[in-house]
Amino acid sequence: MNPIHVANFTDRDLTKAMASSQTDHINDLAHYRANIITEMREGHQLAGIPLPWGKCAGDIALPLKYISILGGASGNKKSTIALQLLLWASKEFIVGFASFEMRMNYIPKMMAAMAAGVQERGVSEQCVNEFLDYSANRIYAYDQIGDVSVLRVLGAVEAFGQMGCKFVVVDSLMMVDLGDTTGSQQYQRERSFVSALSGLANLHDMHVCLVTHTKKPEGNGGPEFIPNKNSIRGGGGITDIAAVVMLSHTDEKKAKLLQDKEKFGAVLSEKEEAYIDRAPCQRLIIAKNRFNAYQGTISLFQHTRSRQLLGDRSDRGMHFEF
Repeated sequence: MNPIHVANFTDRDLTKAMASSQTDHINDLAHYRANIITEMREGHQLAGIPLPWGKCAGDIALPLKYISILGGASGNKKSTIALQLLLWASKEFIVGFASFEMRMNYIPKMMAAMAAGVQERGVSEQCVNEFLDYSANRIYAYDQIGDVSVLRVLGAVEAFGQMGCKFVVVDSLMMVDLGDTTGSQQYQRERSFVSALSGLANLHDMHVCLVTHTKKPEGNGGPEFIPNKNSIRGGGGITDIAAVVMLSHTDEKKAKLLQDKEKFGAVLSEKEEAYIDRAPCQRLIIAKNRFNAYQGTISLFQHTRSRQLLGDRSDRGMHFEF
């Protein structure tokens, strides 16, 4: 995976790109006659990038020309979910990601292990090589660590679009350098950045997933706290722009009980055993879904042999052909 070489991408260039993307989308209503009548006869077909879990296929997809927000607290598997979405999308589409927190020598190994259904420590060199062969001209990466200026990030997303990517992950908003800002100015610049991402998604007929953090709940929450759309840092300023808002939430109570039992040999009560059996390991909360009425929680279960998150308790890993 070679890094993308990004040319200087100025505000004026971005304005021109966004303006040119709009002219083809202004028509009189009669222009849409065929599509309207076909949908009335056949029903609405949910289009976009599918999620990996079959049980939500009729409820949500990540629409092309739009962006999504994937939020969550630190350690709540946001990046894991983002990479699993990316891997799944790569079966049908050219994809790209910009991760500002993990080394490029590590991410492909992590993705190869996830695709093979094993842990990184157990993935073979042959498996990684085969995955890298699969990734050629299919999975692109922007190779930068640490804070990256907003124009360079937008330039990378523009480059992804020019290379034909249909699904792009930007991980994460916290690492995008918006300049020396405080208070309301910070929120305004975040909103402007997300708006620019939306313009590029529209221009290149792709979907951009922006990973971000949630605010700390009042009183630091607790094991029963479940985040919602208002938990996203930046709030309505960025979630209003997104077509889909998702929240990644790990069940810390279940994780602690499993650790006590499996690592430290604790004997759990009948109630605690029942909780482990009943509760999902992870919740992907759909807090906004512009093109479908569905909003709710997708329950996910940790695959015991890899980072994969599964849609049921079967512990049968997902199959990724590469």
